[in-house]
Amino acid sequence: MKALLIVTDSQAVPEFERALAEEHEGFTVLPAVVGSGRSGIKAGDRVHPGSSSLIFTVMSAGEEQQTLAALRQARDAAGCADRTRIWSIDVSSED
Repeated sequence: MKALLIVTDSQAVPEFERALAEEHEGFTVLPAVVGSGRSGIKAGDRVHPGSSSLIFTVMSAGEEQQTLAALRQARDAAGCADRTRIWSIDVSSED
């Protein structure tokens, strides 16, 4: 199984949600995360404007490439290519 972890501008989340829904993938969104990267601290306040969100989804290994293509298209449609990071992680179910 593969997990995809996406950190992006909060304004781009609807595009990612739409792409994942169209791929019939379940997902979790953490709508406001605080962090620091190339552009500095993003905390969604007046001192550190802008906010980031985290999106998490898990799928069968064979579904990863199609889902990644849809997510990249969503990222580009939202105009957030330079402010989005996507990681792919091998995972196993332990339940």
